[in-house]
Amino acid sequence: MVEYLKISGIDQMIPMDYVGFATVYDDHHVVINGGATIGRSMDEKQIQQQILMHFGDIQSVGTGGKYSDVIEEGTFNIIITLIRKHRNYSAYFILCKMDDPFTERDLHTAIFITNTANELLALNYTVLQEKRELQNLYDSIPTLITTLDTEGRIVSLNKAAEAIVGDRKQHIGHTMRNFLSEDKFQRFMPIYNEAIKTRKPIECMVKFHAINGKTVTNEMVIAPLISRKGEVTGVVFYGTDVTEKRVYEKEIEQLRQYALLGELSANIAHDIKNPLAGIHAVARLLQKGSSDNEDTVELLDDIINAVGRINNTVEQLLS
Repeated sequence: MVEYLKISGIDQMIPMDYVGFATVYDDHHVVINGGATIGRSMDEKQIQQQILMHFGDIQSVGTGGKYSDVIEEGTFNIIITLIRKHRNYSAYFILCKMDDPFTERDLHTAIFITNTANELLALNYTVLQEKRELQNLYDSIPTLITTLDTEGRIVSLNKAAEAIVGDRKQHIGHTMRNFLSEDKFQRFMPIYNEAIKTRKPIECMVKFHAINGKTVTNEMVIAPLISRKGEVTGVVFYGTDVTEKRVYEKEIEQLRQYALLGELSANIAHDIKNPLAGIHAVARLLQKGSSDNEDTVELLDDIINAVGRINNTVEQLLS
């Protein structure tokens, strides 16, 4: 910051020998937080002493003040403007020079610079906070989200995407080829180009080889990013991991097929066992009436045994 002030031309607005920042603590301890010589060389210890001489006035200063003191080298002049006041210390912007005193115009210019810097710092802090909140929101979404520019280079990934493809720093600035196989990359690019060309979202199914070695299936939506001016600035693709869902769907389909098989088996068993019961009963009756004919009795025994074997097979099928 001091180096920036040194080259900013501030000495053209306010003639000075030295510019810097100072922190003044309630226990009268003064720290120079960086400084730069613009004109005549000045001892920072001397600056600290001069600040301490006006400690009471400085503590009660509103926006800023200017002070002049006679020392061995001549007249020491200093402008002090308040940057920020804390509970145990305060930060100040300081301008120093020897001999010619600062004018009221110099003081107001210094106050204006300090206020402008404070406003910029506050604005930057607000922007930074909002950026952090948006990043936290972006990273908290469990859906995989990746944005690409119009050249197909990766601009950002959220944590859900990072968990699949690895450290985002290794991928930002590169194409999807960085973590897609060549075959999948060649299939992805036409979808990417179509989303940009048609300006409409496209749904597709994509499989990734995650960094943990597992294959992950994602239901993806690839949508164009359109600026306020109506220009396509890239694409965002987001997707949900449906790997487990697909496994469950397969298991449910198998269960459905088993249920159909069971129902079919029950129907077949019913259609087979009823005639078998009739055959078995008739064979028994014929056996009783043919007890004097050994060949007939033996033949009917074979029929009854065959019926029993068929019945056992049907029972096993049902179980």
